Amino acid sequence: MTLFHFGNVVALAVLPIYFLYKFSGLSEYGLTKIFHAGSIYVFTQLCKMLILTFFPETINTDPADFNFLGECLRCSADLLDFVGLAFVLSKIPGKSHSKLLTAAVGWSSAEIILSKGLILWRARGAEFSWIYTQKSLESNILLVVTCTVTCLLWLFSRHDLNRKHAPIVTFLLLAIAFKAVWLDGTLLVMGIGTWTCLAIKMAVSIFCFGLPTLYLYANMAQTIGI
Repeated sequence: MTLFHFGNVVALAVLPIYFLYKFSGLSEYGLTKIFHAGSIYVFTQLCKMLILTFFPETINTDPADFNFLGECLRCSADLLDFVGLAFVLSKIPGKSHSKLLTAAVGWSSAEIILSKGLILWRARGAEFSWIYTQKSLESNILLVVTCTVTCLLWLFSRHDLNRKHAPIVTFLLLAIAFKAVWLDGTLLVMGIGTWTCLAIKMAVSIFCFGLPTLYLYANMAQTIGI
């Protein structure tokens, strides 16, 4: 039962990335750029860890006690992820859609392995627990958010971006960067259950971040003819 449970949670976390890689045509380009994106993610996290050491007393608080200043500082350090993703995008040649997907798949794969891998590995020797299923679902949310951020960064770098869309792109990037403050903080203060929190986070990621970004990307793609 435990191995079956372990296989289920790993499949739930990994298969969406595999399907995105397999059926989006990225498999034709090889894994080199994907591994490159993953390595940049690792380097970025090391830099973030170094930055966060300057705020130990503020960041290391009780998880059940929301610390507004601490979360703001941590989210400010998370802006380094945007820098890393932008660097990855600048180093990947090719069409925009393949470039975006390559960066997103490589970044998401490394993020899920490093942030969720050890937790999911514990499911191998444990009795059935919903917490591992929840962590796998969080990995899917991470994939959606990473794809969204990658697309927004590409739009932000475009000099031909419609001026009326530029503030929207900036707002979405900042909203995603600081969602641990306004979204996670609100859910924690309201005392909402874990499954409801997951549903809300998924809905926000899709309808508040993903769909507006998709609209902006489609508008840009139509403008430049891709």
